[in-house]
Amino acid sequence: MGAASSCVSEYGPPSGTAVKAVLVLVHGFTWHSLYFSEFAAKAAAQGVEVVSFDLQGHGRSESLNGVRGYARRMSDFSQDAAQVLAWARQRHAAASPSHRPPAVLGGESMGGAIVLRLLLLQQPELQQQLAGVVLLGPVVRVAATLLPPAPVLWVLRQLARFFPTLPVPDDSIPEGFETAFGDPEFAARAKLDPLVVLQAPRIGMAVELLDSCAAVSAALERLNLPLLALHGALDTRTEPANTLDLGRRAASRDKTVRVVEGAYHQLLQDQPGIREAVTQQILAWVLERAGGG
Repeated sequence: MGAASSCVSEYGPPSGTAVKAVLVLVHGFTWHSLYFSEFAAKAAAQGVEVVSFDLQGHGRSESLNGVRGYARRMSDFSQDAAQVLAWARQRHAAASPSHRPPAVLGGESMGGAIVLRLLLLQQPELQQQLAGVVLLGPVVRVAATLLPPAPVLWVLRQLARFFPTLPVPDDSIPEGFETAFGDPEFAARAKLDPLVVLQAPRIGMAVELLDSCAAVSAALERLNLPLLALHGALDTRTEPANTLDLGRRAASRDKTVRVVEGAYHQLLQDQPGIREAVTQQILAWVLERAGGG
């Protein structure tokens, strides 16, 4: 898939149990598909099949030229998501239309940016084929607090043309890793996870993300399918205000946009009470759009 192969993780209901919906999830920068395993186990118990994959340069997937956490273009990530979505839907193609489970596409953090790019810029026809989209702390626009001064950004753009795999001179990802979590125990375990890309992004990818977000932000009115967007009120990685703006501008008639009080960036790895409430809201929403709620 794309420039490098992707490792897929799949969690389905117990054998003999009907699949009520298929939820394809795209993880964020530094992460991998196994991050969704706890959520996916609970989803499977309610009849929701969860499929995820490791983005290029992440988790167990191959890296382009050996560079972790990197892809040449954001469109490569989105195209991989499209292929995994097609594979997940094709697995149920033999079922009669009345028994074919509807599909929902979801993204967390940078995964949200990837999903929005796919649906708004690359394959907008997919909106007619999905039962909905779920976004968790999505990167709608890069947080203003993370942007360098304009002169520095200009220099980074020039460097990206010739040295795209140089790391961004910013240690906020590895040094501020714990600030993304409401559960310090999970943060400690995650920091020791060898599959986590605990490093600054590469210049080429950072510029790609900036430009992709700008194009997506200009096209938010084109989003026209059921939308669930959740964002932690204490998130310092991505801005809740941008998710609220997405909710206001999306053309979707069916949209639920919520800022989760007391929550941080990683909603599915926050304090137990928060992550359980978020998990149940996602599953109830998905099942309702699938006709099984």
